[in-house]
Amino acid sequence: MFDVESVQGLLKTEPFVPFQFLLNDGREVEVRNPELVLRLRHCVIVGHPYRRNSSVADGHTVVWYAAVARIDPVGRHVNPDFVVEAHDTSSRCQEPH
Repeated sequence: MFDVESVQGLLKTEPFVPFQFLLNDGREVEVRNPELVLRLRHCVIVGHPYRRNSSVADGHTVVWYAAVARIDPVGRHVNPDFVVEAHDTSSRCQEPH
């Protein structure tokens, strides 16, 4: 399972490599600017850029770590070794009801 440390590692990569969360329900959430990601204990909040390459958000998506199937690179930075799979372990983090 993903957690705050695994996401933090991706966000601090130099140079930053854009990536997307692939969720268990099939949705994809792109991260193109690490400044637009708020890391929380059980989830991340991914801001949607106001304009292309903007560091100002105009909306957001909440991504629960327990809902992430894997993380893939986005765009021209694709490296076939980049894919990060979720571990098959029991989760302490549950989406609130």
